[in-house]
Formats: sequence, C-alpha cells, structure tokens
Amino acid sequence: MRHGLDRDDLTSDLFAVRARVLLGEAAREDAASYTSGLLIGSDVRIGLSAKGGGTVCVMGRPELTRLYAAAIREAGAIPNELDGEQSFLSGIGAIATRI
Repeated sequence: MRHGLDRDDLTSDLFAVRARVLLGEAAREDAASYTSGLLIGSDVRIGLSAKGGGTVCVMGRPELTRLYAAAIREAGAIPNELDGEQSFLSGIGAIATRI
C-alpha cells in the first residue's frame, strides 16, 4: 500500500508482481494481497490529489473500508468509515417514510 501511495507507476508494478513470483523474489500466496495493497494505495493517492486533505468518507463492506481507512490515515488524511449496507438501509428507510 505504501508503494502505491508513494509512486505513480501502477501499471509496471502490476506486471512486476508476477515477475517477482516467477523469479522467487515473492511468495505466490502473497501476490494477491500485495496487488490489493498497490491498488488501494494508488486509488487513495489519486483520490487525495484531486480532493486534498481533510476528512474522507469511505463507504462499503467493513473489511474493505478498514483497508482504505488505513491507507487514508497513512497518507495523512482522516477517514470516516461507513458501513455500506447500513447506510443503504438507513437511506432507503428515510425515503420510505417520505413516500
């Protein structure tokens, strides 16, 4: 994740994941989590460069928002995690009461 936050070379890094495994420089079982970290770090870097600092709302499944929140904190911003399902239910409930 740190690499994705710090560098703007995502495409070459993604190709390098498989090469590192084939060359014995990384374990095959770590490739998926490493790739996920690269993608999350890159996504956060791009998002924060467009928005700036401050508070960032992260909505989704809690197991995924935790990873994004960690990256956002690492980048120096403040994450506000929202459970996507609970947010949907709350919103649809508010709509239903207005209908």
